[in-house]
Amino acid sequence: MILAAEVDDVLTFGETCTPAGAAAIPRAVEVVLAELEQGEP
Repeated sequence: MILAAEVDDVLTFGETCTPAGAAAIPRAVEVVLAELEQGEP
C-alpha cells in the first residue's frame, strides 16, 4: 500500500508546515492508524 499527500507548491520549502498542511495532519494520522489496525500483511 502506498499513502501520499498532494502538495500545492513543490518549489517552496520551509521548516514548518503550511496552514493547509498542518490542518491535514490529523486526518492523515487517522488514515495511517486505521490501515495499521487492519493488520493486513
